[in-house]
Amino acid sequence: MLSRSAKGVSGLVGLGLLASSTTVALAGPPPAAFEALEGESLVDDRLSLLNGPKGCWEVEGDAMYAWESTATGTTRGTHHFVGKLTGGAWHDVASWSLGDTEIGVRGETTTVYAHGERRFQPLLARWEGDDGDLPNRIAPLIAGLGRDLRGKAVANELTWDDARDAALLRLVQPFGDGRNASTTSVVARYPNGGNAADWVVASIKGPISYNDASTVRIDRAHVELYGRLVEGQPFPNGEVVRIDLTIGRDHLRIDQSIAYRSIRPCGLPT
Repeated sequence: MLSRSAKGVSGLVGLGLLASSTTVALAGPPPAAFEALEGESLVDDRLSLLNGPKGCWEVEGDAMYAWESTATGTTRGTHHFVGKLTGGAWHDVASWSLGDTEIGVRGETTTVYAHGERRFQPLLARWEGDDGDLPNRIAPLIAGLGRDLRGKAVANELTWDDARDAALLRLVQPFGDGRNASTTSVVARYPNGGNAADWVVASIKGPISYNDASTVRIDRAHVELYGRLVEGQPFPNGEVVRIDLTIGRDHLRIDQSIAYRSIRPCGLPT
């Protein structure tokens, strides 16, 4: 891990390629400013944050969403939800609408309460089930972005953020598949130079697609997951997904933010 005594380093350190190893090693002899390092590697452990904490956890939160379509109008709302995280996957999720507003292309407005519908797709962990109630294959797109966010990097750089007392690992990551695939920069933050990330963010510039679906194209996207460390283990605080996409002649903008309000071990008395 990076030593706290390495604070104040503002230079950029080039790192070797990530193939099958999960350890990011300093390439070549470290510069003089890094002589105080306790070791010469930083474990690239984004998965501890992206997959959720180990064990079984009861999660409660709020999901805010907005879908804007040139063809059908705008739908936005907030859903409160509860569920369980076990082994990096969601189970037993239930949600309640706090109010959903549907605005047609001519401005007509309707308020509904879509209780029981899942109008959000978490980046956190795996979703083992159907695509919920998101329109136009949005759920598989978000799932694809989350899967690629966990993928292996092809090149990376390391800096020290003195203001935040943290190491910043910049990764060049592939996103998409088939004929429309691209690479983008992913940044992961490691407080105190430790081996557990508390923030992972990527801004993707398209066009990219998944499952070679040329009629569904992501033009640009921003994905972000942030949390806190508790005894060295990251716990999620929230996440953000923003996607601009094209489906045929329709252009859509997807905005989703999830706040994780409570995470507690399974089985504790209420």
